[in-house]
Amino acid sequence: MEGSSLRGPALGLAGLPTQQDCSIQEKIDLEIRMREGIWKLLSLSTQKDQVLHAVKNLMVCNARIMAYTSELQKLEEQIAHQTGRCSDTREEFLVKQ
Repeated sequence: MEGSSLRGPALGLAGLPTQQDCSIQEKIDLEIRMREGIWKLLSLSTQKDQVLHAVKNLMVCNARIMAYTSELQKLEEQIAHQTGRCSDTREEFLVKQ
């Protein structure tokens, strides 16, 4: 239940969080809070129907968290590649001088 919480947005090119990263991070944080609430509901459920709905919602919530995490990692990789290209260009420029 206490899985690794992905707090804090990734940093953009200028060292500031990008708007898209913040949005995805907010979605992840919301899903984590939802998952914690579902766990509490599941622990208090007494009827089979309640348990089934809670488990289904928990599975959907976990799938969303994994999808958002994957999306955030892709964005971070894109940012890393962009900054990597800039540093490569600078190195080539220095070598040519």
